[in-house]
Amino acid sequence: MRYLISICLIIAAGIKAKSQDFPYYSLYNLNPYVINPAYAGVEGRPFVSLTHRRQWLGIEDAPVTSNLTFHTPVVGGFNLGLNVTQDEYGIFQQNGALLSFGYNVSLGHNQYLSFGISGGAKMQNINFDGVDINDPALGTITQDNAIKLDGNVGLAYHAGGLSLGFSLQNIFNTRTYPQEPFEVGELGLIRNYIITADYMVYFGNDDYIF
Repeated sequence: MRYLISICLIIAAGIKAKSQDFPYYSLYNLNPYVINPAYAGVEGRPFVSLTHRRQWLGIEDAPVTSNLTFHTPVVGGFNLGLNVTQDEYGIFQQNGALLSFGYNVSLGHNQYLSFGISGGAKMQNINFDGVDINDPALGTITQDNAIKLDGNVGLAYHAGGLSLGFSLQNIFNTRTYPQEPFEVGELGLIRNYIITADYMVYFGNDDYIF
C-alpha cells in the first residue's frame, strides 16, 4: 500500500494544475448562451438575462461573477448576441464583452443545427493592496492591468425537447499574469471545452417544464 501511495503521489506531482482562470457559471441551463454562442436566438425572440454568482460564500477572496447577456434572432436564420461579464477572484478582476454571430440550419421537421462564434476583449486588473509584492510567485508580473483578446465558438443540435451542445472556451491562449498592456495570445482551441445535454418535457398545457 505504501508503494502504491508513493507511485500515485509521484504521478500527481507531474500533472499541471490550474486554479480558476475563466468565469464559472452554475445553472447555465437557464441561459445556455452564456457558455455556448450557438444558443444565440434559441428562444425565437429577444432574450435578456442578468445573473450574479458569489462562489463559496464566507471564504475571503472567493470568485464573484456578474453577467449580462442579450441575444435575438434577426433574419434568415441569423442570430446576434452580446455577453458582458465581470469576474473577480483573489487579487484579479476581469471585465469583458463578447459579440456573437450565429446561424441555424434546418435538418427537417422540428430539428436543426445551430452554429455560433463570439469575439471581443477582456480587461484584467490586479489589485496589490495588502499583498506581499516580494512574493516570488508575483515576480513575473510586469503589468497591473492589460487588455486581452477573447472569444469562443459553439455548435448545438436541437430536436424537439432534446438539445446537445459543444463549445470551445477562451480560444485565445493568454497569460494569467499580464506582461504586456495588450496581448493577442495564440489560438488554443481544445484548451477549455464544455459538452452539454438536456431534455425538456412540457406538461400542463405547456405551462410547466421538467
